[in-house]
Parts: sequence; structure tokens; C-alpha cells
Amino acid sequence: MLTSADLRDALDVAATAAACRSMTDVADHLLPALAHLCRADAVVHHQISLLTLVEVDLAWPAGVLALDRVAAFAAVQVQHPLIRHFSTVEERGAVRISDLVPRREWRSSPVYTASHRGFGADDQMSTVLGARDGCHHAMSVVRAGRPFADRDRDLLLLLRPHVAAAVRTGLADGTPYTAVQVGPEPKVLVARGEVLPAPHDDLTPREWQVLELVATGLTSTQVGRRLGITGRTVDKHVEHLHAKLGASCRLDAVARGRALRQPSW
Repeated sequence: MLTSADLRDALDVAATAAACRSMTDVADHLLPALAHLCRADAVVHHQISLLTLVEVDLAWPAGVLALDRVAAFAAVQVQHPLIRHFSTVEERGAVRISDLVPRREWRSSPVYTASHRGFGADDQMSTVLGARDGCHHAMSVVRAGRPFADRDRDLLLLLRPHVAAAVRTGLADGTPYTAVQVGPEPKVLVARGEVLPAPHDDLTPREWQVLELVATGLTSTQVGRRLGITGRTVDKHVEHLHAKLGASCRLDAVARGRALRQPSW
């Protein structure tokens, strides 16, 4: 059962979540606040396709996702008990490794011995923040030593909507942030918004440029001058935008384009 002190601490984390405006804010402020609240040693935001196992992670502390450790995990990723669980169960709770496998089995597993032992992940608790088309956003807390308690689970569930809102805001902001791709080729990357592609987004880079300038109220001639093309070419791009987005006018195209750029969960 949560105490009044737990609830006060949770309110502080909710306030931190509400103040986040970018994914950098999430990494620098929200993740360590969650770590302190749940008495965790590390916190990770995942963007993962459970179909392809392409995964991009934002972690605190940053050094926890060293590329050699990430590469070792990528080789055994499919065997992770939480990935197996969320691949087969439509789960909206918070699930611990200790809920799924006995401690001895986990500590002898390839996932633990190859990667998670390196940063003392004796238990991991994850919750899905949102999902679409097989792609999930999730938050995990990781701890060495004792398993996560029911108190930690209840706090993570209490804060889940606040954390999800902070992540959505950060992704919609468009400010670049540094993340680590787990699979299939581990690497550090600079990302904007959702890394895994949004469904039905088949606009070309030039069409996005035109749309963004049209959204400022510029005419076709003015857009053309900015991009070094003719106004007639701009009009052709706008025609293509209308067709691809199913828009009836420029204002409608701008609204539909902005909806595509929003996190899709």
C-alpha cells in the first residue's frame, strides 16, 4: 500500500513530467526522477517494434547503454522474458522479470549472462506507454539486488499517464536527441520525433518542406523563392500533398500533415 510520503514523491515526479518539453528534458529530468522514486539504478525509454525487434532506447544514466553491451544484448534480445511477454499479451500493467521467471532461471539465462549482468539488472520492470502497428513505447526501471516490490509497481502505474504525456510532448517537439539503436545494428544516433516510421507517411522530404512553408501562410511564389523553385512547381507539390493526405485545401493539408508528425499513440 502506498504511503502519504510515496504519494507526495509521486506528485513531485508528475510535476517533473509536466515540465518536460523535449526528449532531452525526459532524459535529463524525468528518467532520474523515476529512478529515485522506484529506487532503481537505471531507467530506459524504449521505442521497439515487437515484429522486427528494431529498438531505440533513451537511458539514464547515459553510460548504461555502452555499445559493446548493447551489441551483446542484440544477439539474445528475442529471448528477453519481457519482450516475449509483451509480444504475446496485450498488457497495460507494469510487469517485472521476477513476475515471469524465478530469480535463478533469470540469472542463468543468456540475456542476463551476455548483457544484463554487466549493469546489475537483477530485476527489470516495464510498462507500455502506448502502441500502434506492432510498435511500442515503453518505460523500464532496472535494479541490482532485490526484486522490485509491489510499492514500486504501484508507483510506476500511478505515474504511467504522466510519463506517457511527457514522452508524447517530447517527441512532438522535434528537437534532436541522442539515443541508442539496439538492433539490428547497434549504434548511437541523433533522432527527431518517433524513430520508428509512422504508418502511411509517404511524403517526400521536399513535400514536407513545402508543407512546412505553406503552414506559415506563404504563397506558392514565396515558397518557391525560399526553395529555389518556381511557384508552378510548388503548386504541383501541393497537388501531390492533397492527393497523398486526402486533403481538400491547403489548410486541411497542413492539419493532416501535423497529425502525421504527432506521436501516433
